[in-house]
Order: sequence, then structure tokens, then C-alpha cells
Amino acid sequence: MPRKPGPMGKKGNETLKRTDRELADEALKVLLITDIDWEKLRPQISDQAVYDKLIIAVEEATGKNRDIALLKTRLQALGKEGWTLAKKVIETLP
Repeated sequence: MPRKPGPMGKKGNETLKRTDRELADEALKVLLITDIDWEKLRPQISDQAVYDKLIIAVEEATGKNRDIALLKTRLQALGKEGWTLAKKVIETLP
């Protein structure tokens, strides 16, 4: 449902955006600290090229001391497909 404009509308929108960023950070932390069996998940993924790039992005960020900022940058480079795929992988984790 669309938010109604009002005196607090701008402040509310800023809060929503900040919350989205914080939740994204938490999701990325899960990718970095979880042992993922990438090959076990592979059959569930339709876009193998983006999946391979996601694996590289996560593994490189993990190898550099679990660097969330680096992972964010790499996921942004993968575009919307990369972020969508990252969320799908996160949802499959125990």
C-alpha cells in the first residue's frame, strides 16, 4: 500500500531506506559467515553465469576478512540479478 504524504512522510521514507540498508547488511553477513555448499545449490539456479560471479564475489570477500563493503560493491556490479540471486541463496541456508 502506498504511503500517504504528510509532514512525517519524508522522515518515514528515510527510515524505511535506512532499515532496508541495515537488513541488506545483515543478509550479506549471513553470506559471509555461513559455510555454503555452492555445488549442492547449483541445480536450483537458472542463471549459472551470475551464480558463478556470486560465488567469486562471496569467496573473495570472505577471504579478505569477511569484508561486507567489498561484497556490497561486487554485488552492485552484478546488478539486480546478482542481488536477487544472493537473496535466493540466503533463503536456502539453514
